[in-house]
Formats: sequence, structure tokens, C-alpha cells
Amino acid sequence: MNRRVAGRYRLLKSLGQGGMGEVFLALDLKTGAECALKRFAPRKALDTQDLRREFEALTRVRHPTVVAALEFGLDEGGGPFYTMEYVPGRTADAALARGDWAALCFVGAEVARALEALHPAGVVHGDLKPSNLVVVPGTGPNRRPAAEGIVSRDWRFL
Repeated sequence: MNRRVAGRYRLLKSLGQGGMGEVFLALDLKTGAECALKRFAPRKALDTQDLRREFEALTRVRHPTVVAALEFGLDEGGGPFYTMEYVPGRTADAALARGDWAALCFVGAEVARALEALHPAGVVHGDLKPSNLVVVPGTGPNRRPAAEGIVSRDWRFL
């Protein structure tokens, strides 16, 4: 995969696909930084103005457990996309061991904190499930997942 989007982003690999579209690991050719780029499926894409408004709501949320929204744009065919902070981790369903209740409760509490930050901004998660959450393994003695590594790829807005 070596496709470009909007002349600025080179798609490196697919990170996941869902009902709203597909998320890719991308290289921002302007800054040299990696990012996550979400392209919306044409049949599911909302009006571009609605997507822009929703993206702007997400940019107002700054929280350690919520992925940062970076840029909204249109690809060469006029299809909407946006870029987000790339968090290298694993989905929660793959990262958390069955029966590890301490880690599960910790991640659940972090997700609740993220939702608590999102809701006042009018952002509602539309498909909250373990496969839509990215977890970064902890490095300290208690090895809990890093709070800043819990992010999501699928948002809906009020």
C-alpha cells in the first residue's frame, strides 16, 4: 500500500474497518509524522458540512484518554477524511487477558473518564466495544495499561 490522500498523506497500512469507513496508519508528508487517517465510506458519509461540524466538536476535547483530532479534509474525489493522533497499541479485546479483572476494571474506568470528557462537548461514542478501543501496555511495576493509550476510532455527535 502506497496510496496518497490529498497529496499530503501516504497510506501505510490499514488499522481497521467499520460501518463508517476505514482507518489507516498514514505518513504526513508535510511534517514527517505518523497519524491515523479515517476515510468515510461513500454510502455512509454524512453531508460534508455535518462531518466538518462534528470533527470541530471533537477537536475541542483535550483529554489524556481521548485521541486528538488533527485535520479535516477532502480527498481527490471529494470524499471526506480526517486525521487523528496515532497511538501504537493493541485493541482492548487483544490486549487484555481473559480473567485479568484488575486491568479490565482499570481500562473500564479510563473509558468512563473519556466519556465524561466527551459528553459535555456533544460527542457520543456510537460503537463502544473492545475492538474499537486501543490500549497501550503499561511499563511501570504494576504494568497497568497507560491511560493516555485508550482511544477510539468511531464517534457520533449530538
